[in-house]
Amino acid sequence: MSSQSYDKPLVVTYQLGGEFDFGAGGDSFSIPVPTGKVACRIESIAFSATSEAVANDTSTESVEIGTAADTDKFASFLIPDGTADTDSVASDADDLVDNGYGGAGIVNVGSEGENISQLEVTYVQHTDSGTAAGIGYVHITIGWW
Repeated sequence: MSSQSYDKPLVVTYQLGGEFDFGAGGDSFSIPVPTGKVACRIESIAFSATSEAVANDTSTESVEIGTAADTDKFASFLIPDGTADTDSVASDADDLVDNGYGGAGIVNVGSEGENISQLEVTYVQHTDSGTAAGIGYVHITIGWW
């Protein structure tokens, strides 16, 4: 176990995929667990739109964080329908999953928990009856211990 204090995690913000076009489809990325870290807290997921996120029925464009076997095991952030081309939206506690490690968004990545070497991030294109749309930047902030 790391001697680093739980009060002072290593906080990193990840921007994966550059400006991403949810209308063109989904994608997936991996965030490796930093050497010596045994747990993390997903602090936030944010989307800064550069082109409006639109759906005809209901928006299902989302950013999921999990494992290869369970893509939304730790978090699922739904990008709201109608997010305008200059808006930024961010996750809240409802978007983070409590897996029994001490609260929503906390993940034990070590051998006594998930025993994983990376978090899997999936960008999901919306699937309603309309034309998929929405371009912007996704930022994921994680605190590591």
